[in-house]
Parts: sequence; structure tokens; C-alpha cells
Amino acid sequence: MRHQAFPLVGMGLWAALVSLPLFAAAAPDGKQASRLWPEGLSWAKDASQFFVAPAGKPDAQGTRESPWDLASTLAGKQALSPGSVIWVGGGTYGGTLACVLQGTKAQPIIVRCSPGERATLQAPVQVAGDYIWLWGLEIAGTTNCAVNLASGHGTRLINLVIHDNARELKPGEVKSNTGQGIGGWDVGNDHEYYGNIIYRNSTTDQGHGIYSQNTAQHTVKKYIDNIVFENAGCGFHLYGGVPVLSGFYLEGNIAFATSLHPKYPRRGQINLLVGGKKPLSNVVLKDNCTYHPQAESKRGVDIGYTGGPNTNILVEGNYFTGGNNAMEIKNAASAIVRSNTFWAPTGMVLLTTALPKKQAAPVKSSEMPSLDGSPDVPPKIVAAEPPLLKAKDAAVTPGDAAPAQPAIIFEGNTYIDNGRFNLEQFRRQINSGQTDKVVAGQDGRPAGLHVFKRVNRYEPQRVHLAVYNWDHQEVVEIDLKGILKEGDAFRVVNVLDYYGPPVLEGKAKGAQIELPMKGHRYEPEFGAYVLFREATKTDIVK
Repeated sequence: MRHQAFPLVGMGLWAALVSLPLFAAAAPDGKQASRLWPEGLSWAKDASQFFVAPAGKPDAQGTRESPWDLASTLAGKQALSPGSVIWVGGGTYGGTLACVLQGTKAQPIIVRCSPGERATLQAPVQVAGDYIWLWGLEIAGTTNCAVNLASGHGTRLINLVIHDNARELKPGEVKSNTGQGIGGWDVGNDHEYYGNIIYRNSTTDQGHGIYSQNTAQHTVKKYIDNIVFENAGCGFHLYGGVPVLSGFYLEGNIAFATSLHPKYPRRGQINLLVGGKKPLSNVVLKDNCTYHPQAESKRGVDIGYTGGPNTNILVEGNYFTGGNNAMEIKNAASAIVRSNTFWAPTGMVLLTTALPKKQAAPVKSSEMPSLDGSPDVPPKIVAAEPPLLKAKDAAVTPGDAAPAQPAIIFEGNTYIDNGRFNLEQFRRQINSGQTDKVVAGQDGRPAGLHVFKRVNRYEPQRVHLAVYNWDHQEVVEIDLKGILKEGDAFRVVNVLDYYGPPVLEGKAKGAQIELPMKGHRYEPEFGAYVLFREATKTDIVK
């Protein structure tokens, strides 16, 4: 079997973008199936195919004509082997959904929404199996945590739409656990949360978009290309009061307007929190972006929280805006912060340091997990680059002794002038940042246009966009070279109205589109969107 890796650094776009054809609610086989799976997952087209439907039965055949029910299928009561693909038909599902299926590293079990349909789960999903991929499902309107990873290895949550869960209780209802969009606890190895859209979950500030933990006994957890917004608590809440947290990899995420739930608004919480009350280590934040419209909101990004000393932190290529500080790094003993852009209306970046008690095992930059026949993604953050902090940078003494002083490196960062930030003073404080710079904005705010683009590696016809329209233009021109070409059908939806009408659709006249930015919250200054190539042939059907 041919293996193909997609490197993290300079990832840009996939070289081979695949258009998703229009499918009826029939078995995706033959030529159609070969187009449904991107090249690196082409093995799935030959997998055993089974079907479930809202009116399915436990004693059915699992075919399109005689589908199973979802509950018994997830509960392992059907004859499923590793490597099976389960197509979930359109409609609404309730009941108790406990997923205990047993895939393997080489042959995961894929539970995927049928192409061209909308499968809505109105019941929380408890995952306690191994190597299960949940893909393309909508989970909405539950009273609890929408997806709870209770145990097991190799869970991938792919392109799910998770919204309006942990809602208010109706008479007679019981809430059995805290209300998160995703609860991903310190269990198992090889977990990945990819491309999910997570919004308006919970009614209190204790309910977050993603609440997750990880420690050094497990492989690095990956959070890639998610869009998380308007949850009642934090967006990303990668936190623990007791565990010594380690191993978080975040890339390509869009986190904005946290805690501005339209029904339960409160003072802005933290878009992205990684840290707890104990030491934190081995964290990579790469190419993420944040936004918050409230000047009085809490810090936009918090790395470390109150714990420490915190070691082996890499923050690279991000675009962090909003909050009383765009980013805060607390009690850092070793960190590299490079090639980022920061802006906040009053503060900018806050750094506090601490001496490490012992030199932590270093983390290396990661390659993007490969989409090949083996879902055994790199078990640690391993790849070509040397450790984040070389011995000369960290002033490390021989053996595993603690560095003589905190090793903090700021390089190549850009700070958009807010009229308050003093770079020279900040350089003296951190004893670094000589290649950092301040750029002019307008009246203490950013100016111009910044567009953040992420091509989905599981469904390459799908692209996430975050558009910072600082000049408040009603229409902005966006260059999509390498994504769109003349004649391509496409449509763009605002994630605030994901299942609603598109804000733009048609045939591309070239690589540029003119995107209207009015009519939704936060526009014209900011908007997050999903662009679908071959717009009439996407997974989203009302």
C-alpha cells in the first residue's frame, strides 16, 4: 500500500484536491466511492459497507434497503469487523448512543453521514471503543455533553457539527454530566479532533466548546482545523486542576466570540486556554487565529493558567486578536514564540516566567498525520526538526539538571499598534524579541484585510475561511488561487447560519471571489465561513 504524508510546515493546500460528486442515498461504490474518499483514504472504498437509518431495526440486514438502527450498531450488537464503514442516513436519531465498536490502528471503523444527507443526533454520544472515526454528523439539542470520550484509543472526530447542546432542561429531564461540546479526557492514545464546527453549547460558563485533558502517559492529542465560537464558557478549555498536563497540538483552528452565546451572553471568556494548576509541557500552537469583539473580554489566549513551571511551548504563525491581552503565557520556563501577529485594544502580550525544576523531555515539531492505509498517526510529536530548545538556547547544564534561567525566545513577531504597547519596554522585560516589530494600524486598531484559509484534508472540496475586514468594507475580494479556478461551482456559508442560505454562490470567474460581509453578527469586521467547491454537490442538504 502506498503511504503519503502531508507535512505540517508550509502545508498550504493539498496538491490533489478532490471534487465530491452528487450522490443519491445509494451505496457509494465504484467510481463514485473512489471520488468520495481523498487519495490517502482510498482504501475505504473497498471496505465493507453498512447502513443505518432512523427507522432501522436491530434485526435488519444492514443494507440500504434493510438498514440497522444506530443505537444497536454503535453498541456493537451487529456483525462488524475492523475496517467497516457505516453510513448514517439522513434524519433524526434519539435514544441512548454508547459507542463501543472495536477498530484497529490499521483498520478503523468509520461512522459517517451518508453523502448528500443530514443526519442529526439528538442524543449524546459516549465513546468507549477503539479506533472509531465519527464523521460528518450533526449533534444538537442534547441535555448533556454532546460527545464524551470516556475511554479507548484512536478516536477521530471529523467534520462534526456540534451545537446547542447542554441546553436548558425541560420538566422531567435530567442532566447527567457537565455540558461541553466535546469532553475529551485523559484517556487513551492517538486521538484527533479535526474540522469540527462547535458552537452555542451550554448555558453556563462551565460549559465549553472543547474541554480536554492529556498527560505524558498518552500520545499527543491533536486539535486541527476546528471552528469554535459562542459557547457559554471557553472555546478551547484544555485544562486540569489535578493532572500534570502534557502533549497538546493545535493547528489551523478558528476560535472567536467565546461566551457570547446569543441566549446566555456573559463577559467574554477565553477563546483558547491550555493549562491548569500544575506544570504544563509539550504544547504546539501553530497557524491558529482568534477574534473577540468585546474590549473588556478576558485574555484571548492563555497558555499556562496558574500552574508551572511550564516547558517546551511553541507558539508559531498564529493571528491572535482581541481580549484584554491577545495572549498570555504564564510561568514559562522554556518557550519559543515566533512569526505570530498580535493585537488587542488595550493590552497585547503578557509573559511571566518561572525556573524549571527539571529539564523536561523536549517536544519536536510535528508532521501532519498521514491519510494512508494505516491510521497509526505519529504517536508523539515527532518529525524532522530538532527539539524546540537547543541546549545553548536553554542554558542547560549537563544531564537533566534544570536550566540556569528561563529560556524564552521571541522572534519575528508582529504587533499591530494599539497606541499603548511599548515594544522596547517589552524587549527589556523578556530579554528577547530583537526581530519583533510594531506595525501601524489606524486609530489604535488594525487596518486592511487578513484572510485565513484552511483546506480540509479529509474533504478537500471544503475550505474554512476566517476574514478580518478591519476597514469594514461591505464586500471584500479574496484570492483563492489553488482552490478555485474558472468555471468551478462553489458556495460559501457563514458558520453563524451554517444550515442557512449561502452568502455567496455561483460559478467562479477565476481564483478571486467577492464576498459580501453584512447581515451577520460581527460583520463587517469579522466573519468565519465554509466554502464548498462544487457547491450543489456538498454534504449539506437542508
